[in-house]
Amino acid sequence: MEPARSALGRPALLLALAACGLVGCPTDFVVDLGPAYTFAEGEDTTQAFDGIVGVPNIDDDNRNGDPDWRDADVSEDDDLSPFWIQPELWRLVKNGQHLRLRMLSGDRDVRVWLDGEIVLGESDGDTVPLEFELTRSRDPIEFRVEFRDYLVQAEFELARLDRNGEDASTVRFGALASPLVMNHHLQPAELVMAVRVAEQGYDNDAFIRAYQDALGEDRFLVVDGNDFQGDVWLQDEIEFATVSAPDARIDFVIDSIRNRGLDNVAEDLFEAPEFLVRTWGSGQATSQDSFGNLEATPPFSLNGRNYPFGKVYYGDGGGPYQVTEELRAFFDDQLAQAPFELDISWLCVGHVDEFMSWVPVPGSRLGWKLVYTDIDGAWDVLEAMDQSTPLPLYNQAHGLGTVGEIVDDAGLRTLNEDLWEDYLEPNLEILKEETGLTDEDIIWLPGLFEIASGCGGGTAALIPGMANLIVANFPGETMELFMADPFLRTDPEDQGDDGMIPTARALFGSGVNVNFIDDFWVYHYGLGEVHCGTNVIRTPVASWWKSIGPLVQDWR
Repeated sequence: MEPARSALGRPALLLALAACGLVGCPTDFVVDLGPAYTFAEGEDTTQAFDGIVGVPNIDDDNRNGDPDWRDADVSEDDDLSPFWIQPELWRLVKNGQHLRLRMLSGDRDVRVWLDGEIVLGESDGDTVPLEFELTRSRDPIEFRVEFRDYLVQAEFELARLDRNGEDASTVRFGALASPLVMNHHLQPAELVMAVRVAEQGYDNDAFIRAYQDALGEDRFLVVDGNDFQGDVWLQDEIEFATVSAPDARIDFVIDSIRNRGLDNVAEDLFEAPEFLVRTWGSGQATSQDSFGNLEATPPFSLNGRNYPFGKVYYGDGGGPYQVTEELRAFFDDQLAQAPFELDISWLCVGHVDEFMSWVPVPGSRLGWKLVYTDIDGAWDVLEAMDQSTPLPLYNQAHGLGTVGEIVDDAGLRTLNEDLWEDYLEPNLEILKEETGLTDEDIIWLPGLFEIASGCGGGTAALIPGMANLIVANFPGETMELFMADPFLRTDPEDQGDDGMIPTARALFGSGVNVNFIDDFWVYHYGLGEVHCGTNVIRTPVASWWKSIGPLVQDWR
């Protein structure tokens, strides 16, 4: 039999009543569960969730100030997931028989609407309706499923009842809401943004112009620093995430509790209902609550389990110096991105983006590579340079006037060797264990650290931290990478004479534009780099219901 098709034109998910037997059914089209299943050839359908998927109805489509789940009217709501009882089904229902839709579980978290009324699940009445008898119809009957929160689920049963009201045949199907998933660097870029502070007593015009020249004004948003007290650390204030379903997407702005000058940027720039702003945690923030310390790996599979959104990771500085418990617990509950921690106790600021990042590398073993700070590689570059080369910016900022003064600094060399052995190498082992990457999956990007002044022994980048980078991968265009200009040269204006840039650029190969941008005084001297001062809205690409549906259901 040719598969029946829904109104959306896709092959419908077919659930057959048991009484039909193996052959001879008038129709096997029973419940049309919506547009969840459009698979590319060769995709593993055993990993798909076998039922209705949707997004939690927690936004405010009608803008009345309440989450939509609390509303009695869903006429303006676009976050409900439909399923249909098609008219062909009634051929199976003889005179005196009935069809009953029953909610077997999840009645406090999931409800079903029909013609603007709740027919199953939580309602405003004294009782919760758990059964609904269908009325014969010549037209498809469209039900709409609503989810209260992330990852809530329910089970339904459609039954044909005989003349005595007994089950003659039944079919069961589930419903599951999306987790919240945080973006990673492989997702296509939609918009890059940074804060301009040229009128704030310090000047980042060169930083802003580099983005504008490479991306154009349509793909780069300049945020006015006058509106946000000159706070340039846009990465630290917000992270972007999504919940998604086959026909729905809600973009989230996760707003940090750091509450500095950019405190209101999420609400000011990202308006509902296009974006939903949420904060997890409260109270006194530490540096670890800034979102340079909250990142996600690219997607991968490991030990038979898929991570199509990658894994969330963050740094632990020991004691109270870690991401607020409420946010850590929330990501643990989302399951899909299986969070893990790295040790950032050795850093003054203490963010995971200070020494690593990820870049797409088409054709590589994993489709991406880890960019990791390479201590030995930095010494190799410096030792190959003319030791008498004056370094005016390093002299002003770090008290190191020539290349030779860096190379001959025994304490600096010992510090970086110890950092590698005690922290960088152990963190790399954690990354390998958590993601399955190997040495061939790493781009070793030269970098050195120094003791940061007034930081109790914590360290920060000496050479502007190039691993703290931005990936701008707009669809159909050459990928742009933005990283800190290392300024290992006498003339700050002449990148062609820099001792580090050719080595760093060569690591990323052809087909990538590597932009070394001036972040020295506003960002680097302020103990941050390019990634810290930039943010990117990205397109969600993974379909969780195809690749981790059963696992999420089982984990719950």
